[in-house]
Amino acid sequence: MRQHMKQGMSLDAQRRLDRSVGYVMRLRASLGMATLGVFLAAGFVLLSASGSAGAAGPTTAHKGALKGGTLQTTLLEWPATFNTFITSGAYISVLSGLTQGSLLYQSVEDDADLPFIAKNWEVSKDLKTVTFELDPLATFSSGKKVTAQDVKFTFELIFDSKRCVKCASYRSSIGPLAEIKVFSDHKISLTSESVHFYFLRKVGSVPILEQAFYGEGDFNKDFGKVLQGAGPYLFDAKQSAHKKQVVLQRRTNFWLKDHPYYSKRFNFDTLVFKYIEDRIVAFESFKRGQTDFYYYDYNAFKFWDDKSAKIYQNPEIATLEYPFNNPYTFQLIAFNMRPGKMDNVEVRKALAHLFNTELILQKIFAGHNRPVSGPFPPGPYSAGLASVTYDPKQASELLKAAGYTEVGKDGILVRTDAAGKKHRASFSLIHTKQAYEPWLTIFIEDAKKAGVELKVRLVEWSVLGAAIQDFSWEIAAFGLISGTVPLPRSMWHSETAMSPGSSNYTGMSDPKIDKLIEQIASAIDVSKRYPLYHKLEKMILAHQPMMFLWAQKKHYVAYWKNRLNPTANPYYFYSGDQLRSLFFLHWTTVAQQK
Repeated sequence: MRQHMKQGMSLDAQRRLDRSVGYVMRLRASLGMATLGVFLAAGFVLLSASGSAGAAGPTTAHKGALKGGTLQTTLLEWPATFNTFITSGAYISVLSGLTQGSLLYQSVEDDADLPFIAKNWEVSKDLKTVTFELDPLATFSSGKKVTAQDVKFTFELIFDSKRCVKCASYRSSIGPLAEIKVFSDHKISLTSESVHFYFLRKVGSVPILEQAFYGEGDFNKDFGKVLQGAGPYLFDAKQSAHKKQVVLQRRTNFWLKDHPYYSKRFNFDTLVFKYIEDRIVAFESFKRGQTDFYYYDYNAFKFWDDKSAKIYQNPEIATLEYPFNNPYTFQLIAFNMRPGKMDNVEVRKALAHLFNTELILQKIFAGHNRPVSGPFPPGPYSAGLASVTYDPKQASELLKAAGYTEVGKDGILVRTDAAGKKHRASFSLIHTKQAYEPWLTIFIEDAKKAGVELKVRLVEWSVLGAAIQDFSWEIAAFGLISGTVPLPRSMWHSETAMSPGSSNYTGMSDPKIDKLIEQIASAIDVSKRYPLYHKLEKMILAHQPMMFLWAQKKHYVAYWKNRLNPTANPYYFYSGDQLRSLFFLHWTTVAQQK
């Protein structure tokens, strides 16, 4: 296992990752809203000019871990639907990753490509076609074999905008397919219309659906209460029949259970995700022993820092503290740039200058977070631009440039449009986390001093998700997972700016950005690709579609040591979110180890 570094992934490591065509598909938000999701599953293959084939990559071999027992954890948001193709959210992505298998998988230790439903794969010389040989032992949880027809059905469904109305994010991420060719029950090829340096990972990470199950009925409406697939766990519908928990049972017929990598994963017989919406309540539940571990994110640093609390005096509770080496999970405030919403760039930039990041990092987060300046993770993909500074004077000049030259009786700025209509500098901001309120309060007060009214509202994730999809929002606070290797098309290309269910949340629409995204996709040479990312980052930031705020510096976990045996070391590619890479999949129960 690689050793952790002090300042994130090295340039050499990132280049190795690039050459291996690493990719985290389906950018989703891990919010409260969590729309950029989290997902588990994907593999990659080393590419050369002549094309190449892949199978199990050079990942660390493990001794099999003892199986058994139950892990109890929390589900902080209840998914609006269990159909991962038509919704978005961190938690549904996690549940899908455990129950719905994909063609390839990705090692969390070294990002090596691993077989899953696909046993072998080959990339054509022109890099447009990937041919997968399916494992003849691969089965769905129903017991039926996974066949090439199931793979074909899944991709045809994604690209049918009527059968899957909200598959826009998948369609944009994968890109148009020129051909799907079935050779036999266990061999299939997928051909892209154009070259993309991550095509293998994009198609390899899609959850494969069982045609016999999902092919009947209305896909947009009829599969919201069940998870069916080829993952290592089975959705226990009976025990998950109410909005209090989701229960998954380890499949005894999982065909990869003896594989060197998987033999140490998926060790618990039962995973119980208890629905606890409030972070404080979740922490109390852990302290009472109702859950087995607790991950401290930026919503819960105050719990970690209170070393005088009784929890830390309990000899049965242990804590882990790991460096956060790859900060591609971060907090942001997004603007809806579509017409009639936050469509004035001066206003967006003014609000960014009214956010006192430095004060908030010290006063609210006690130095646990670091500032983030752009949409791409630190390293070769980012231009390393400076963060927007707190500057009320600059904000005032920008607001004047936007036409806000009058001051109302209540102190709020007013502008008059060409038709003579008055508009107050009053904007709505929605979020889903009560823990956001301390730093949002600072933002509200600083904005008011500058003559801007922010009407902040705490809503459920389903409400925020609906607003995002129908474009009815103005400003929203949530979190983002950009991916170890960012893929910008689904979030920043204009083709999805007006598509419900897409990952282009802000409605970015700029022909110059579109052109640059296409150039990045076809840039096979890494040395030529990085400068394009730098240029793209500058162009995105010029629009100020989001205020990029902060990421964690470390991971903090507490667990009941009389119940769990954790992995000795953190994972190299672990992002920092408790869901992004499920660190507990390598853990075992103390009882089983004994």
